Amino acid sequence: TSFFGQIVFAAEQGVNDPEVRAAMEAMLTKAAAIDGVTAVVSPYTPAGQAQISNRGDAAGRIAYATVNFREDIDHTRANAIGGELRDLMPRGVDGLRVAVHRYHAVGMLSGNQRKPPDIAAQIPDQTPLPH
Repeated sequence: TSFFGQIVFAAEQGVNDPEVRAAMEAMLTKAAAIDGVTAVVSPYTPAGQAQISNRGDAAGRIAYATVNFREDIDHTRANAIGGELRDLMPRGVDGLRVAVHRYHAVGMLSGNQRKPPDIAAQIPDQTPLPH
């Protein structure tokens, strides 16, 4: 079984705003150290630069990081990792909203689970997370 996650974030001032970037880079560094996580592909790296929206009103304001889990992770551990990722979400950065999503790669490939929705739809404007 194979799981992966996404940390989706939006910032009114843009994801490259120094305060937003510092908070998210700190979160992503800590996420990479979680037991069971094999890699985090940050939108702030050359490998992840396409993970920053470049369309319409969302251009430069929405991004995501991909979190790869070890192949032997089961549902229980995958859920626990999701909780650990949520615990790492930055607080106190005005205009920054963060969401954590977990996906089962096998289910996505076989059509048993929806593919991730459009990034913009993952963080509705009406539901900012508490700071």
